[in-house]
Amino acid sequence: MTTNIVNRIVTNNRSIGLAGILTIIFVIAKILGYIGWSWWIVFLPIWIIPAIILGIAAFLVLAAGCLFVVSGIGSFIHSFFMSRKKRKNDEKSKRSF
Repeated sequence: MTTNIVNRIVTNNRSIGLAGILTIIFVIAKILGYIGWSWWIVFLPIWIIPAIILGIAAFLVLAAGCLFVVSGIGSFIHSFFMSRKKRKNDEKSKRSF
């Protein structure tokens, strides 16, 4: 029974984090009139971590897209010249018959 309770406590560890603490402090300070910041700035700590994660994800998507485009262009150029060479060979073979 006690192990089950301990497992629940350990697995359900949901901490508020630094961003949450800063947001709570900023909201209380704004409501009490200690700061005159805009509400956008007050809630900014909540958006910092998701913005960083989205920025990294966007960078990875763009990097993967650039690699895809670069490799796609390389294969396109290769196939263009190979098909051109094949067409020349086909024309030569048609003339020989």
